[in-house]
Amino acid sequence: VYKTVESIDSTNVNVQLSLVSYYEYVKDTINYNKAIEKLVTNVNMDSSTRLSIMNMLVRNDLQTQSDSTKMLSLFDKIRKMVY
Repeated sequence: VYKTVESIDSTNVNVQLSLVSYYEYVKDTINYNKAIEKLVTNVNMDSSTRLSIMNMLVRNDLQTQSDSTKMLSLFDKIRKMVY
């Protein structure tokens, strides 16, 4: 269902948030990471929501001691998008 709605309105932030939640729930890390990147680089997302999501991602990375290069890459994409 999400994919059908996304194909109609690919920049809908609510659909993208739902997809992220779904992929996290089913533990599909590949699609989760793709959906997160698409979500936080969506020009229709307001800055405060984007910052909240990035804050959550950074905290998760610190807790799980994940590879920080992925997070740095994501920050760089956002920076290029904004400036």
